[in-house]
Amino acid sequence: TTSPSLLAWLFRVRQLARLVDTPEYSERKLRKTLPELRGLMTQANHVQYVPELLRKCGVRLVVVETLKGANICGATCWLNDQMPVIGLTTRYDRIDNFWSVLRNEIEHVLCEHGKESPLLYGDTELSLECEVEEHERIANKASLDLGISTNDFEDFIGTKGVSVTTGEIRCFANEQGVHPGIIAGLVRRHLNNKRIFNRLNAKIRSALTENVVHDGWGNVAPVVL
Repeated sequence: TTSPSLLAWLFRVRQLARLVDTPEYSERKLRKTLPELRGLMTQANHVQYVPELLRKCGVRLVVVETLKGANICGATCWLNDQMPVIGLTTRYDRIDNFWSVLRNEIEHVLCEHGKESPLLYGDTELSLECEVEEHERIANKASLDLGISTNDFEDFIGTKGVSVTTGEIRCFANEQGVHPGIIAGLVRRHLNNKRIFNRLNAKIRSALTENVVHDGWGNVAPVVL
């Protein structure tokens, strides 16, 4: 069953997405924009440029604070066959989580997941898709990649293992051209330990909401009837 809080959140995402004026969606442009998005991963405040880059590709990005009981980080839906929407909650307000969730949802858009049904979620069990597991496998692979060399990371973590240090994470992040908080997130996931290297985290919500249609945290976006 679908919880009322999830449905309410999705309804608000779709409602606010109609406020975003975009050109026609182009898969080609979105794929070509991936390296440019990758270049924004060096600094936390660079997330402010993400909404416009996606808008130019025809993808509507909106941020809506999650509701109680709606344990979700992001979702992809379509207003029609040519209007993809990515909704984010930024509920963890961490740079690694932001880029992982965003890349997951971008892959859903590129694969046109959800066009045949009203709902498709990236991190909950809510879906009307019978093949959601396969969809998520594809999207999750993209979210783990993030343009970071898999071989380099496996060599790095394989050598360091549980003894990896903050300094080593910073050095590897510099080599890969990303914020150290992103590498810290990959290390936490690899070691299955959410409590380590949290000092490397960086908040992104305040920078992101400067340039995106958003609702929550004291801000009420215009209501579209």
